[in-house]
Amino acid sequence: MKYLRQQIVERLYEEVPDNLARYRTGTFDALESDPMLHRELDVKAPDVADLKADQDAAHDAANATSLWFVLSHLSPADARDRRVWTMLAHTTYLDYARARYPIPEDDEAAIKQIRSHWFASSNRALERDQAISRLWWFAFMANRAGELSLEEALKALLHRTDLRANLIERPTMAQCVPLFSAWLEVLAKAQKTAQDQEHDFFRRPVYRTALKRLNALGGYRLLDSLPPQLLRELVESTLLEASAHTQP
Repeated sequence: MKYLRQQIVERLYEEVPDNLARYRTGTFDALESDPMLHRELDVKAPDVADLKADQDAAHDAANATSLWFVLSHLSPADARDRRVWTMLAHTTYLDYARARYPIPEDDEAAIKQIRSHWFASSNRALERDQAISRLWWFAFMANRAGELSLEEALKALLHRTDLRANLIERPTMAQCVPLFSAWLEVLAKAQKTAQDQEHDFFRRPVYRTALKRLNALGGYRLLDSLPPQLLRELVESTLLEASAHTQP
């Protein structure tokens, strides 16, 4: 599997203003064809995932599933390598990146958009912003919810952008895999119960309050040692309590 040399990533980043026309309608084929521009990762080259190329965030769950299907063999350590994802965003999935994050006509806005979604300045940017890596990390996190299918877990995780951000960025939830899994299972159940209506658990005041309480609770209880059923009951009761105290 090919990945860019570090100096090439840095050069591409600096030359974004000069390459706006290429980002809008051109290609970066030389990144793959010229061995002076890339290296080979000791990982099997994947098939190309069939991603729905449009701006609709509703397709993120399906796209994350498709990408995971061809790249689940990538280790978390390799998935932290920004050079891998910069290569994929500029080559294999260039059209998808353009469709998911349309490049503005204003040049200054275009430069900001490209640097945010074609590159990654940190691990958090890999998980949240980079056009391709974010899909892999969504699937990696959702895949830990053992009682759910990957599709069900992703739908629960990605249902609300703010909810996902609050979930991932809280230490207790992000690091305690059993609790993270229980949270997704409870939300997935709520989605099924609500059917065409929005369940109360997805109201911002409700899930933010519940996450704060669970995060604080994790400071003095070994949540990861609790059995799955007890964790699900804890998550559900915390959400119900938050709902009762944050009525719209």
